Amino acid sequence: MIDQNINELINRLITKTDFEQAIWRKTSRDTEFMLTLESGSVITIDKWFNNNEDYIDFAILSEIGEDIYRSNSYSNSSDEFKKLNNLYEVIQAKYHNKINRTLNSILFEINSNKVIGQNTNNITKNKL
Repeated sequence: MIDQNINELINRLITKTDFEQAIWRKTSRDTEFMLTLESGSVITIDKWFNNNEDYIDFAILSEIGEDIYRSNSYSNSSDEFKKLNNLYEVIQAKYHNKINRTLNSILFEINSNKVIGQNTNNITKNKL
């Protein structure tokens, strides 16, 4: 059973993510996402498949990287897995929507009649 505070946190993350009010980034692992909060705390979620089971690792880390909470769940083993899987699927869908919007923007620019690209002489050092 999920602790009430963790359950509420996951519900709010699902809602914020669904309304595109949470900025999730991918980590160095292809299947892991992370959310960095203003406090410096970090939330990560990772999902993978091994031995005919789906696994989800969900972690809340302090600003110095210490585990505040960690859950390792596997396929349908608990309500927690189902809730975390829902969060993961929302994050993944919104992340891919962001990629699609970026690609559509690039295609729109490339398909326009204007000159595309930037003159490297005009790029500031901050953009490099």
